[in-house]
Amino acid sequence: MAKYFIVNGVCSTRKTPVGYQFKVGDDGNYYAVGSLRLSGPSTDSDSSTETHTGKFLTGLGFKCRECGNDNFSTCGKCGTMFCIQSGAPTVTCPTCGNVISITWVDSIDEVSESSSKSSKQ
Repeated sequence: MAKYFIVNGVCSTRKTPVGYQFKVGDDGNYYAVGSLRLSGPSTDSDSSTETHTGKFLTGLGFKCRECGNDNFSTCGKCGTMFCIQSGAPTVTCPTCGNVISITWVDSIDEVSESSSKSSKQ
């Protein structure tokens, strides 16, 4: 049986809260397979603080439910996970405004399910 988990994040286009759904693959990697519209910002009591370490990849057919972006990133400044369009050379974090130059790679190494709230200053 497949294991799934949700990482709280933000749609970079509409600036709305989104839950990014990841599936644990047979190879042990984490694949973004979908997103869920959230009714508002999460609180510490809304989700687990479990940390997942490994490769985070964009699964086949992944799209942000809010805007249709087809990839994701995390902000190195505040920790927010947010959607991005593949191939964009720069993106702006929808939470803190940090401008990020993108070097396209196949995965990121670690993300916390609560990273969008636990890393904010």
